[in-house]
Parts: sequence; C-alpha cells; structure tokens
Amino acid sequence: MYEKIKKKIIIILLFSIICFSSCASRRFYDNRVGADAVRDNIAELEEKQCETAITNSEIGNRIERSQELTDDIKEELENGKGDITEFEKILQRIRKRNESGTAKAESRN
Repeated sequence: MYEKIKKKIIIILLFSIICFSSCASRRFYDNRVGADAVRDNIAELEEKQCETAITNSEIGNRIERSQELTDDIKEELENGKGDITEFEKILQRIRKRNESGTAKAESRN
C-alpha cells in the first residue's frame, strides 16, 4: 500500500517538474522579444557614447586652446607693465620740466 502511494507521489512530482520546466522555458522563450529591444537600446547607447566621446575631446581641445590663449594674454600683460612704468617715468620728467619751467617763468615776472 505504501508502495502505491510512493509511486503516485513520484509520478506526480515528475509530472509537475515536467510542467514547470516547460512553462519556464516558454517564459524564457518569450523574453527573446525583450532581448531585441535591449539590443536596440544597447546600440542606441553605443551611438550616444560615441557622440559623448567626440564632444568630450572637442571640449578638451577648446580648454587647451583657451589655456594657451590665457598664457599668451598673461605674457602680453606682463610685457605691457614694463611699457607702463616707462610711460610713467616719461610723464614724471615732463611734469618736472613743466614745474621748473613755470617756476622760472614766475621768477622772471
């Protein structure tokens, strides 16, 4: 009697395993449609990554160029400081001459 029950239980378990495996395989099979969508999204992502890499390299080139321009401007400003100090010295000489010239003119009067 127990042997019949054991056989029935084993048969039921085997039948349920077979049914479950076929249902599971159908679910995985149906996900192939979703896999196509994922592939499309991955392809789109690759395109966007490529565009982003190009944009990043362009931005990097612009930054390098702006740094070069900034260095050039700094150099020109530093060179211009010397010119300004020379100009200030010339103005001071002119003012001294004018002051001495006005002092001489007042003493003559």
